[in-house]
Amino acid sequence: MRWKRYRKEEDHSYSFGAFPTMELLKVRPDLVIEIILFSSFTDLDQWKEFLDGNHISYRISDKDIA
Repeated sequence: MRWKRYRKEEDHSYSFGAFPTMELLKVRPDLVIEIILFSSFTDLDQWKEFLDGNHISYRISDKDIA
């Protein structure tokens, strides 16, 4: 899925950073559409395991994060 730049008028928003994103996943995983991870993220393996175990879509894309 290709995401557009954030605009107030859109039906979606973003969560930046590991802590706020994990809090969202714990409280409202039903709202999450996709997680984008940075390839050099230090906890990448743990996040991939968590996301796979909870059937949450993710991808690794340095370009989209930049």
